[in-house]
Amino acid sequence: MSHWRNNCGDGPPQPEQAARELLGHALHRMAEEEAWHDSSQRRVELIQKNRNFGLTAEEGREFNCLQAAIDQRLEARDRQLLGVAEEFRQLAERLPDATEKVLAEASPADRMAEWRRDKARL
Repeated sequence: MSHWRNNCGDGPPQPEQAARELLGHALHRMAEEEAWHDSSQRRVELIQKNRNFGLTAEEGREFNCLQAAIDQRLEARDRQLLGVAEEFRQLAERLPDATEKVLAEASPADRMAEWRRDKARL
């Protein structure tokens, strides 16, 4: 059953129920982002400490864990960006060559002159 159904299972949700669900989702996202910020800040602190003094074995394990978490989070974003880049690549392949466009826009006399210049070069 959809979370957008009311308690009876029929019809759209009651406004109060929908508002509670939306607020709950927003609060959950805010908590996730705050935790992510804290983890990211701790990772930066460990990087700085490692540069200046080195890390203890425990700090090294903590850093590795934080690094794995950021890698996992960014991997999904990388896949998304690579997908967008692939879409742009495919669109670009379908664009006409600039020469083709110029020739298509040229008058028959211009195309004939271009042909003669090309022939003279040979």
